[in-house]
Amino acid sequence: MSKHRAVNTSRVVDRYSDSRCPHADDNNRREGRVIKRPSLVESRDNPVESLFYLRVGTKMIIHGGYSAKLGRTMEETMIFDLETYDMFDMRDLVDPTAILARPQRRMHHTTVAHPTEPFVYLFGGYDEFSNEFVDLWQLDLTTYKWSQLTDERVSSMNTRGGLYQHASVSSDGFLMSYGGQGYGNLYGIFQGIPLYSAPPQVGV
Repeated sequence: MSKHRAVNTSRVVDRYSDSRCPHADDNNRREGRVIKRPSLVESRDNPVESLFYLRVGTKMIIHGGYSAKLGRTMEETMIFDLETYDMFDMRDLVDPTAILARPQRRMHHTTVAHPTEPFVYLFGGYDEFSNEFVDLWQLDLTTYKWSQLTDERVSSMNTRGGLYQHASVSSDGFLMSYGGQGYGNLYGIFQGIPLYSAPPQVGV
């Protein structure tokens, strides 16, 4: 098992001076760590846009996006610790010898958190080659492993092969999605996908 290691957190760019930030005094100490001023931690080697993120407890989960520097979409899942300000590539938190399933690289997807269980769900999106996705993935935050939910779950969605630039929330055991587009179609309806706590895992 590899050790947890922060990714590229040595570069810190000051975003505000103490005099400009009204909450500087509140943020100067966090878990015994002295912070001179609020900062922006650069966590990637290149800027990324059109990514999606959400907060679960004290963690910020970041996935995918588009890198203009690389000219392609991204497949990394990053974990930002809101208490220590450390950023981790999720691949460094699991056994490096394991063959793990994970979502294909993409952007303009959505992510939602399960209201009671340590799960994050990823839905839809597309890549730089205009490949559009309507797949649904679950991330277990206790093992840091992705698993794809069964195709039958999304077969009832009123889409023609893909969905992106939509909005999603989790509610009453469903991933509720609104709007978006896919394969030239624009959608203006609410749709729901049932979420289960123990989906089948693939590729493990």
